[in-house]
Amino acid sequence: MRLAAGIALLLVLGGCARPEAARPLSLAYLPASTHHYRYESTTTGTERTAGGGQRQDDARRTADAVWRVVSVDRGGTATIDQTLSGGGGWRFVVARDGLVVGAPAPGAFTVPGSTQFLAILPDRPARPGDGWTSELRLAGPTTLRVTSRLERYESWRGRQVAVVMSRSTGPFDLATGAARSRGTVDGSCTTWLDPATGVVVKVDDAFTTTFATGAAGGPGFSGTYRLRLESTDP
Repeated sequence: MRLAAGIALLLVLGGCARPEAARPLSLAYLPASTHHYRYESTTTGTERTAGGGQRQDDARRTADAVWRVVSVDRGGTATIDQTLSGGGGWRFVVARDGLVVGAPAPGAFTVPGSTQFLAILPDRPARPGDGWTSELRLAGPTTLRVTSRLERYESWRGRQVAVVMSRSTGPFDLATGAARSRGTVDGSCTTWLDPATGVVVKVDDAFTTTFATGAAGGPGFSGTYRLRLESTDP
């Protein structure tokens, strides 16, 4: 009888369990704020030269990164300057949903979608397991399809953070000056977001591309760029 009563109690308690409530997720960087990260980037790939030759193009860099929030508009879109120890900087604009717009060097070729190092956040409250789709409309014109999902909440340094993953895929056809580059991209980004502050605490972004410039068989690249960031702020 005790066993049967125990089973009945478990069934009752299990039936009372409620799914986790949906919560809004968005970035909320404050004007003039400063954020510090440990930065690691790696590139692994093969570069094809104009003469048809190939050479390995691998690189790795670690640094301390500082994000300085230059401004935030009324819609919450932030302009941020990133500087790296040892030299190097980049200004980017990021919307509340994680959409990133980077400013490439004049005349430089930037693979479409390669600056989208953050996951795309939902436009409505979400709970773990929820998914959503969106499109990245880039220059070219290029449109990448993005599928995203709130994977879970987990503890990070005593704080509960949301773990969101996005995958962006698609072809591109982009003119840069007199040259034209064609290829494909496949990006996968996981972002750890503190929903209480709207600040990113961790990033793991992998971006794979294959492209050629000019005629088929012209110079190009095939490989993967990976970026990892983790907050060092207390």
